[in-house]
Amino acid sequence: MGQEVGSTSIAAALATNTGASLFSQPRSHAKVDFEKELTKMIEAHSEIKDNSPNVARMLTEGITVAQKAQGHGFLPDDARWRLLLNHIRNNRRFMLAIVLGHCTPTYLATAPEEEIQNRIAIMNGHSEKDFLAQLRRVFETPDPSNLNNIHRPMPHSARATEDAQVMRRAADKRTERRFRLPQWANNALHQPNSQNL
Repeated sequence: MGQEVGSTSIAAALATNTGASLFSQPRSHAKVDFEKELTKMIEAHSEIKDNSPNVARMLTEGITVAQKAQGHGFLPDDARWRLLLNHIRNNRRFMLAIVLGHCTPTYLATAPEEEIQNRIAIMNGHSEKDFLAQLRRVFETPDPSNLNNIHRPMPHSARATEDAQVMRRAADKRTERRFRLPQWANNALHQPNSQNL
């Protein structure tokens, strides 16, 4: 009986010293490294360095939430963090696309590795001017979060049908947008034209 009390106090002491219990999920060093590297890379770019630790933390938390929703577990999640860390270290454009919202946290957590590699190849295939123009467009049309169901082999399933409808509505909204005139053009149209009288 004294043995049990002693072993319990040893376990409690170990949990107190390490800050985590024996049964908690291990901490992903790749996730921590990803956030640190992203913060460092954001700070290196003068045009986007404002509030870099918060931006990196929010992106990391968004990816974590998407991973938890998937429920794959520690090992696949840790492998994803290592993959993303490797890509941001080796591809400046991919890092910029992440920071500026071109790649959503859900996309980063769920997209197949080959899809991410294809996207990076497409980004690297553009000239710098075209790439930056593409990044600016993200503020108008961000990626839909349901892209993972586009190539679903069962088009008659209820979820695939629903996703196809959402994608069609999003495409229709993009084509139905009205053209916006600059303020000076609106003023010119609404003011009476005294020269023609």
